[in-house]
Amino acid sequence: MKKFLALVLAGVMCFGVVAMAAPSPASSSVSGNSVVVTVISETPHTTPASTTSPVAVQAAAENMTVEEFVNNTVASVPGVEDAIPVGVPSGAIINGVKANYSILMTKSTKAVAAEAATLGKKVLNVFALRNKPAGEVQISLYSPKVVAGQKISVYQKIDGKWVLCKSSVRAEHIDVILVGNGPVAVVLN
Repeated sequence: MKKFLALVLAGVMCFGVVAMAAPSPASSSVSGNSVVVTVISETPHTTPASTTSPVAVQAAAENMTVEEFVNNTVASVPGVEDAIPVGVPSGAIINGVKANYSILMTKSTKAVAAEAATLGKKVLNVFALRNKPAGEVQISLYSPKVVAGQKISVYQKIDGKWVLCKSSVRAEHIDVILVGNGPVAVVLN
């Protein structure tokens, strides 16, 4: 009996879908000044991001490209030549508790990059944080340019001074513990 009901239900659903589909009007049935246009495209319609789109406006407010903003990455930094792209994937350990929380990045200014250069090391990237929660936060910085065992350090500007953060380097990642809300500098030792 259950199989019979399932077949009847499947038949009703098929009939209902066919009954709801409206036929396309033939060109002979369109009269007067009416125009029917049907656009079917196999590729998605893409247009360049304009300053009027909400994402473009938010990206511009953070001094980022749309790609950087959407991917939570900083690929180029004013005042840093040959900056390596750095992104922060979702997930963090906040005050010792693993959370599905994303630390959001924003581009740093040329002045902050110049301050990071005073560390006496080659600056690879400098970025600011938009939403770091209070306390200690451990995140992974993703960069395809990072090689396991590479001598990289991470500094964070806290109370006007660049402070060395606890960090470790693995293939394509730098795991770092942030304790403040200031800008972050990734440097090559």
